[in-house]
Order: sequence, then C-alpha cells, then structure tokens
Amino acid sequence: MAIGTPPRYYSAILDTGSDLIWTQCAPCMLCVDQPTPYFDPARSSSYAKLSCSSPMCGALYYPLCYQNTCVYQYFYGDSANTAGVLANETFTFGTNGTWVTVPRIAFGCGNLNAGSLFNGSGMVGFGRGPLSLVSQLGAPRFSYCLTSFMSPVPSRLYFGAYATLNSTSTSDSGPVQSTPFIINPALPTMYYLNMTGISVGGDRLAVEPSVFAINEEDGTGGVIIDSGSTITYLAQPAYDKVHEAFVAQVGLPLANVTSPDDLSTCFKWPPPPKRVVSMPELMFHFDGADMDLPLENYMLIDGSTGNLCLAMAPSDDGSIIGSFQHANFHVLYDNENSFLSFIPAPCNLI
Repeated sequence: MAIGTPPRYYSAILDTGSDLIWTQCAPCMLCVDQPTPYFDPARSSSYAKLSCSSPMCGALYYPLCYQNTCVYQYFYGDSANTAGVLANETFTFGTNGTWVTVPRIAFGCGNLNAGSLFNGSGMVGFGRGPLSLVSQLGAPRFSYCLTSFMSPVPSRLYFGAYATLNSTSTSDSGPVQSTPFIINPALPTMYYLNMTGISVGGDRLAVEPSVFAINEEDGTGGVIIDSGSTITYLAQPAYDKVHEAFVAQVGLPLANVTSPDDLSTCFKWPPPPKRVVSMPELMFHFDGADMDLPLENYMLIDGSTGNLCLAMAPSDDGSIIGSFQHANFHVLYDNENSFLSFIPAPCNLI
C-alpha cells in the first residue's frame, strides 16, 4: 500500500474489527517504532485536511474540531489508540507491477499513537462503517489469506471480482463453507457470526447457546471475527469448558500462570523423555459451517516461558475469533449478500 503523491510505501494491520484507516505521521509527538519513515504530509502534493463539516468527520465516533480542521481520536480494545488530523489523500494499491491509484481516501494522520503495530505503520479498517477502506472503495466483497504468524511471506488481499474462493480448493481442503453475518444494532459495523458450539477431541462441549448470543437489551456479547485481534477470546463460560477439555485430554501437567493477562491454558514443555503427546482436535461450529482448526492455529510455544499454550484467552464480554485461528484459511467477506465463506488454503503459495 502506498500513500501520497509521490507514493510512499507502507505496511499496515488489516483490521476487520474497526473502520478508520490511519498511519503514523510526522511531526510525531508520540509514535511507535516502525521500519519505515513516518509519513510526512508536507511532502505530498495530494494531502488535504478535512474540515469539521465534512461527512467523514461526522462519521467519527469522537469528532473534534480545531481551527476548522477535523481532529480524531480512536481507541481499540487492546488499549491501543491514535489521535491526529483527518485528511484526504491518494492511496495506491497493487502487486506484481499492477497498481491502482485512488484519490481522496479519508484517513487519519496520527501524531499521537500508542500500542503495538507489529512492524507496521498503522491500521486499515475493513469494518462496515463509512470510514473503512471497503466502504470508501465501494467494494461489495473482499477476501484475504493470512500466512502463518511468523511467516516472511506477505498475506494476500483481494477486492471485488478478484475476491473469490473458486480457485482456492485443493484435493484435501474440502468444500467452501459459508455462514451468514448477523447484525448487532448496537455495533452495526462489526462482523458478527452465529456461533453454535465448540468441539474438542471430537466431543461437542456443553456450552449454552446464550453464551454466544448478542444481548438484545444492551448489545453486549455475541461473536465477531476480527483480523486485528491476534488470538481468540472466548466468553468466560465457553473458555472454561475448552480449558477443562484440554486439561483432561492433553495429559500434561499445567504450568503456573503468573499474570491474568497471560495465556492461561498452558502445559509444561517439553514432555518427559519418550512420552508421546497427542493434542485434541479443535473445531468451531457456526450456522451452516464448521471451522476445523489445524494444530498450529490453536497451540503455540510461549517464547517467554517455553510452555505449550492454547492460543486463546477468556473474555468477560463477547467472543472474538482472532487472526491466529484463521491463518491459512482463505476467508471471503461478502457484504452484498451478508455472509462469510472460508476454505483451508496454503496462503504462502497463493
């Protein structure tokens, strides 16, 4: 992705759990380290600040005004945040020598930023609100195929007619599966799914359907798919059942967890000599679709402790299907027909 005229190239986090497009900008009063120089609007001939009366300024959750310039503040669930000026700019997209330039994309030029960007320069919102990239491009559908978490191979992103799963199928990938989006009136820009259950080791866990349901009174609860969240967060009652099943089936001693922020279903690793350890299979069930997760999508070695951990954590509100869990799936968001489709795929080869 490139920003400005002349174009300057940046990487960013693809986030289906938010709308705003933003990058860190010079002069930067508080910024996160990134591998490229901060975007400097003074060096772009197409940069234009938006006024406080612009429709895009009105689309912000917390619009502010300073000398008739739209100023934004944006907050994320992991305590990351950004603040700066909302502006129009020319964006360039493409790969392999094929580039498309789109003028007047509204984005945040962030001068005060905090949180982790994982070597990116900002975030690109793919939610269903007017500020998101898909809304501004008028793209009725998009798809992505996320490579493994530590893979050096970049992930692929497709828009419009190029967003299709038809050519993804392989002999062992199984059929494309689809499940409808559901709308939460309290948070209509989020991609909510009707999760119906979880299986561990082939056994369906006894989780009440209400654990995954949206609370009709206040809009809390529910299940969203969010590429901007690294791991999956399960509502506490569902997480407890998953935890119990793994403890019963893995057969390794639990490791001590020193902080509530740590992954809490962790086992001492490596196992004793000559001890054969098998991990239970894990499957997420949705309305009309089952996501059979490969082992590398739900177990990881904690680099700080060396323990073998379930890549999930409990939530005191709703549930979030994170990017770690749907890596090496080609995932299609069809906003026109309101459904999500997915199929296992070797994303490093697509």
